[in-house]
Parts: sequence; C-alpha cells; structure tokens
Amino acid sequence: MSRKTRTAAKGKSIVLHGTAGKPKSGPADLLRKFKGHYERAEWVQALPVYREWANKFAGKADPQLENELMFRAASCFFVQGNSSQAKKLLDEAMDRFPDDRKRCLWAMALIHIKKGSLEEALVCYQAAGDGFHELLVRFLLPEQLPAGLSVGDCPVADRQELAMLLTVLLSRQDKADPGCLVDPSFETINDPALKTLGVAVFSILDGSKTNESALSPLLKNPLYASITAYLLLLLAIRNRNYIKVRNLLRKGIAGGLELIDSHLILLLKEQNHQEIAYLIQLLGQLQLEPPALRDIQHAMQFQSVLANIDKERWESAYDDLEKLPLTTPELIHNRALLCQKLERYAEANKLWALLLGREKKPKRNAPAEVRAAYAVILKNIGDNYLKAEKADDAETCFREALDLVPDDAEALEALTVVYDKQDRLAELLHCAGSLLDQHPANEDYFMLVVSTMVRLEKNDEIISLYTDWLQRFPAIRRTYGSLMAMVYINAAFEKRYDEPQEAAELLRLSGKAADESSTGRYLRGFFHDKAQNGAKAEKEYTRAEKLAESHGEQSTLANAFYQDGYMDKAMRMFQKIAGCTCEYAADLLFDKIIPFLAKAQDLDALRNLITGALHAGHHPYDLANMLYTFDQPGLARELSAPLMKQPYDLENHFMHLLILNRLGERDEAIRTVETMIDQAKRKGDETSSAYFKDVLKQLRSRGQSRILLEKP
Repeated sequence: MSRKTRTAAKGKSIVLHGTAGKPKSGPADLLRKFKGHYERAEWVQALPVYREWANKFAGKADPQLENELMFRAASCFFVQGNSSQAKKLLDEAMDRFPDDRKRCLWAMALIHIKKGSLEEALVCYQAAGDGFHELLVRFLLPEQLPAGLSVGDCPVADRQELAMLLTVLLSRQDKADPGCLVDPSFETINDPALKTLGVAVFSILDGSKTNESALSPLLKNPLYASITAYLLLLLAIRNRNYIKVRNLLRKGIAGGLELIDSHLILLLKEQNHQEIAYLIQLLGQLQLEPPALRDIQHAMQFQSVLANIDKERWESAYDDLEKLPLTTPELIHNRALLCQKLERYAEANKLWALLLGREKKPKRNAPAEVRAAYAVILKNIGDNYLKAEKADDAETCFREALDLVPDDAEALEALTVVYDKQDRLAELLHCAGSLLDQHPANEDYFMLVVSTMVRLEKNDEIISLYTDWLQRFPAIRRTYGSLMAMVYINAAFEKRYDEPQEAAELLRLSGKAADESSTGRYLRGFFHDKAQNGAKAEKEYTRAEKLAESHGEQSTLANAFYQDGYMDKAMRMFQKIAGCTCEYAADLLFDKIIPFLAKAQDLDALRNLITGALHAGHHPYDLANMLYTFDQPGLARELSAPLMKQPYDLENHFMHLLILNRLGERDEAIRTVETMIDQAKRKGDETSSAYFKDVLKQLRSRGQSRILLEKP
C-alpha cells in the first residue's frame, strides 16, 4: 500500500507513509537533472535519470547514447572499487550491444586483473583482439608464454601488481575525462610520460634493459611519482643493486612496502643476513615496516637455527628457536625435535601435544597421508615416554598410532621394546610376528621372533619357523645353524620322556653341536641309559657335568639328574649353585632349587643344600624364610633358633615366632613373645608392645596352640 489517509478533527487529510505530496518530475526536470550529471561527469547518476526520461517521454532510449552511458557508469564503478556493479553493467552492454563488445571486454579484463583472475583476463583480451595486453598477461602466466619468449627476473609476486599499474595507467589517457576507461593501444599513446612508463613496465616484464635515466625525471610529476618510484625500486631489486636500494629508501622512494618485502625475501633466499640486518635498521630509522618484516626476521632466525643444527650446536639452536613465537606447525615441530635431541622429553611432549591440539584426530577412513602424519606425532610422544621410563603411557601412544596406521612398523617395533621391558612375552611375540609377516626377509625380525619363542620355550614353533625360512632362504643355515642346533637340543630335552623317538631324531639334527653342549651330552647319556649301556651313559654324564659351566646349565642338568634318580650327580650340581653368592645363583637357589626340593619333601637334600648355602655366606634368615614359605617349618626352625642367641632383632624374632606358631610350639612361642614385649617397652614402641601383648593373650588361652599372626 503506497498511500494512507486519515480524517482529522477539522476534516483535513493527513498523508502517511507515502510519496504523495511530492511533485512529479516532468520531462524538463529530468532533462535538467541529466544535463547536470553529464556536465559533472557523474555517469552513475546520469544513467538511471536518462533511462527514466527515455522510458516515460521518448518511447525508447537512443542505443548509442545508452551504450556510452553504460560503459562510462561501469568505468566509474570500477574506479570506485565496485567491481561487481561494473561487471553487471558491462555484461548487460555486451548482451544488448554486441557490435561494441571490444572495449567492454577490455574493461572486463581489468576487473579480472584487479581480482587476480589473470586466466580470465587473458580470455577477455583474446576475445577483444588486444594483442599487447594478451602478451602482457602471458608474461604474468609463464605457462601461457608463446614459444621462444622468457620471463624476466622481476619477482613473480610483483608481476600481477605491475600489470595492474600498467592497465590503470593506460586507462587514464583521456585527460578530459579521467573517470572514463577508454580502449587503449600501447602504440598510440600520445602522453610522453605515460609512454615512458609503459615502455619501462614492459621491459621489466620482458627482462630487457630499462632506460632508468628517462624514468627519474618523472619523480617530479605528481601524477606519475608513485608509479615511477615503484619502477625504480623494482629495477634496483631486479638488478640486485643493494646500494641503490638503500639510497632510494633514504630519499623516501619506498615504492610500496610489498616491494620491499620482495627484496627482503630475495635476500633471505640468498642468505645475505648482513644486508637484511642493515635494511631492518634503516627501515626502523625511516619508520617503515613492510607487512612481512616480522616473518622475514623470524625466517632469518630460523635459518640461524638450521645452521646451528648442521653444526650440531644443539643448545645454541634451541636458544635461537626458543626466541621465535610458536606461530606455525613447522616451528612447533622443529622445537619438539630439538627438545628430544637435548633429552628434554617432557617439554617435547608438551609441544607435540600442542601440535595435536591444533588438529582433529583423523578417522580410519581419512586419507592415508593425513593418518600417517598424525601417527608420526603419536610415535614421537610415545618414544619420549619410553625414554622417560613411562612404558604404560608409551604403549597407549603406540597403540593409537596403530589404530590410525595398522601394521605401522615403527609403532610395532616400539611396542616390542615396551613388552620386552615388562616381560609381556605373548604380546611381544604377537608384535614381532606382525613385523615378520610384513617383512618376511628381515633377519632382525626373524631373530626377534625366535628369541622370544626361546624365552617362551616354544621349541616346536621355532623349528617350524626355521624350516619354512630355510626353504625360502637357504643361506640362513650359515648364520642360524648353531642357534637352531641348540633349539633342537632343547626340544629333544623336553620330549625325552614322552616322545623318545622324536627326541632322538632332534638330537641327531643338532649334529656336532651336541658334543659341546651339556644338555646334548646328557641326552646322549640318557639314550645310552635307556638302551642299558651304562658305561657309555656314565661317560656322557661325566662329560655333561664338566661342560655345565653356567648356573643355568647346572640347574637344568641337576633337575634332569634328580628326575632320572641320579641324586649324587644332582646334588653336585645344586651345591655348585648354592656355593656361589652371585645374583643369578641366588635367584636360582631361592626361586627354583629350594622350592623344587621342598615340594619333593627331600629333607636330606635340603639340609645338604642349606649347609652349602650357609658356608657360601647366604643369611640364615633368608633361607629360613624360604623354607617356611614352602611349608618346611621344621628345617626353618633349625635356622631361626640360632638367631635367637644373637642380639635382639625384630625381623629374626618375628620369623622365629611364625615358625613356632606353624609348628604349634606354644611354650617357646610365649617366651619369644615376652622377649619381644620387653624389647618394645625399652624402645618406647607402644604400638608394637600392645600388639605383642594381644598375641601373648591369645597364646595363653587354653586349648589354642596356633594363632593368626600379622607383622606389626
């Protein structure tokens, strides 16, 4: 609704929300407006006024005049920066007036250049038949260059800007109407200054020699001073004339801060840090800061970092890198790697975590390179955890990496290290097997699988794997023949009772290796024994005892002799171990031999073994503790009782009390507890005193010989 009226008290009509009341424009008024806009070269305003007049009073517009007005209005929109409106009018003009498309195409090319769409500008110039500008754009697009032409040395980043400068210059030939773009032709330029600039621009693009002396006077022309300064500075940069660049800057001829950026970037590529430092100081004095200056400074610092890395000056490289802000993934990545090199694993992991925080964890269906890049960071974090002895955290990272990149060899290798340290042999074997499946010819992986199977005593699996490998890689016999001989011997040792025929065959396969093996010699004696050839068996057994030099071999041989009923031979081997105080011998004694004989209830053998262990220097308390643990309290008491005659020791007395309680020796247990109460009082240990008083009360209760004891 364009108009509303309301009747007021006095009957007058009040106009609301409309244009009623405004006088309508007649033909004379519209022509007057149009003439004013035309004389003032206000083409954007003139076009709609003319169209209104033509539609209302002339029947139709004059095609030639409307076309001219549309082009000039488009020119104004372009100069004002309104490229979308300019393009809209030009499209309309080319559609309605196809005979006059050339200048519209040329103007459309300018719009594309301003937007950076050089390919589209090239198409417009080709359609317009504008060979000069077509060649100009081809210089800016090296892949479009005709055969035989080459691009000059001016920085690529400046080519588009040069094209823009030239096209804008050429668009201002009509001095009578500077707001109007006209169809230019380089050869028909009348303005000498403009022509000089055009020649200079083209020569820069072409890489040919430029007449700088002709350019310099134009610095005094206000209309061309800016473009001239730009060209002079560009020429100095192209010719790598550092002194001239400095002098131009001192004279205030900056020529555009982006161009100074180009010069600094070229210097950075040339690694001319001295000149960069000088220019940075000069720019500071001139209060000029090109947009990329800070980035260039950072890049120069980063080059210093790389130089220190090349010279293996890790601390210096780290100090330089620490001064740089963590603005890019590359900087974070490199600082993290340096931290790892300097064994600053916690700091490195913080940086890796920062890098991961900037990225979303890829899904399993993401591109392989994306998943691989993310997995690399996870593996770095895992490696750092591993070096910091945080195996559980390391495992989590490596497993995440495997989720993203299944069968990743580096992650699997790292997990084998984790599982090896934690004695998780089944998982270690799984990872090692996966590695060998991926790389069947890799001997390191083969050896890892075999060694893990040895620890798991999977001799049959080792033999199967070796047989398969031997068929595929016969040369491995030279490398792994001796190892496999020992595997054959161990497998035969395991099967000697249940599968004697297979055991004998495995012993045969071991070849001469059995001659130098205590287990091999034992097996030969074992089979002679089974064949009732006692003399030969005894000879082999004697040789086996002499060959058993390590405690591991002695333990294996002792157990075998014991099971075969050769007690004297077994005890000789056991005593060799008990008589040594090295850590491995002690582990075998307490973890294997004593439990083995205790479970066999062989008290005489245990006594003989304990006697040898005491002579070797093993503490009675440790031996008594083991005997008590494996339910031999009687023998344990023989060791703990003498300790009661020594100066009071809580550990010794409590162990003796445990043994007495297990044996049900109530009276001696009471005397022992009374001693412990007295000692606790002397030390002022009220807690222990109260605890042992309660123990004493329980022991004195009628009919109770054993009580539940817990160490206070």
